[in-house]
Amino acid sequence: MSLSPRSSPRVGQYVVNVQSFEQLAVPCIQSVLDKLNTSSNSSSERPAVCVIDEIGKMELLCPIFAGRLEKLLARMAESQNTILLATVPSPRGSKDSRRGIRLVDDLCTHPQARIFEVTYANRESLVQEIIQSVLQQFSGVMP
Repeated sequence: MSLSPRSSPRVGQYVVNVQSFEQLAVPCIQSVLDKLNTSSNSSSERPAVCVIDEIGKMELLCPIFAGRLEKLLARMAESQNTILLATVPSPRGSKDSRRGIRLVDDLCTHPQARIFEVTYANRESLVQEIIQSVLQQFSGVMP
């Protein structure tokens, strides 16, 4: 069933096709969760990195995706072997660094969260800094 732009949710000027997003994003994040569940049942848990480009208002209009993301955050709290590398909206002048999106704020205040701010000055060198951070996180757990 095709949704008309009038009946689809909107964020600003953008129409959100929740069904298409759900069909693409949910299986990806679920496969990470499945691998984590499988590895937690074995004697050696393998490190896992899940990369999500943009977690914001549009993406969280998909309740199934939001639920899977919450499960991933819970899994991260149980394991030092799981990293979520994600882009999120900036706080845009908020005095308390909150973004006003509950799940994004939960992610940013997660005990294992490390925030990298992308600026014009650091955008070229930031990739190497992130790689080093991931390698450092996994330095004691690599097989």
